[in-house]
Order: sequence, then C-alpha cells, then structure tokens
Amino acid sequence: MTSEDAWQLLQESRKKIDEIDVKLVELLSRRAGVVEDIASAKRILSKEVDDPSRREQVLAHARAQNAGPLSNEELTSIFERIIDKMSDHQVARLKIGRS
Repeated sequence: MTSEDAWQLLQESRKKIDEIDVKLVELLSRRAGVVEDIASAKRILSKEVDDPSRREQVLAHARAQNAGPLSNEELTSIFERIIDKMSDHQVARLKIGRS
C-alpha cells in the first residue's frame, strides 16, 4: 500500500465512521425513549432503577450476539457504559417526573 492509498483509505474509513455514528446516535436516542417508558412503569410499580439481574441479562444477550471483531470483554465494557448512562437518564426522569 502506498502513502496515497493509505491516505485514501483513512479518508474513506473516517467517512464510514461518521455515517455509522449517525446511526448509533439514532439508536441510542430510541433506546433512551424506551428507558423513559421503563421509568414510567417502574414509578407505578415502585421498583428501583437498578436491577442487577436485568443488567446481566442485557450483557449476556449482547455477548451472545457478538461475532467480533470486538472481544466479549470489550463489548461488555461498552454495554456497561451504555447501561450506566441509560440508568442515569432513567433516574433523572424519575426525579423530575417526566416519565
């Protein structure tokens, strides 16, 4: 691969990342909307936001879908961060009553 080829590959790859990121933002927004529905249900059911068994179910499900190239440890770390931020979102909605 020449320097020019590498430069072209870099530019094309960055464009692909930007396109993927748009989809990720859309999906995360959809997930947050569902989290708000969950907050509504939990408020009525007087349930806590944190549900360790559900967290493990979500992580296990994500790992089961993993075909690489991320390791299960890397994927788990990413999903743990998503779950943590969505839990924060759920707590915020419960506090301000917007669920």
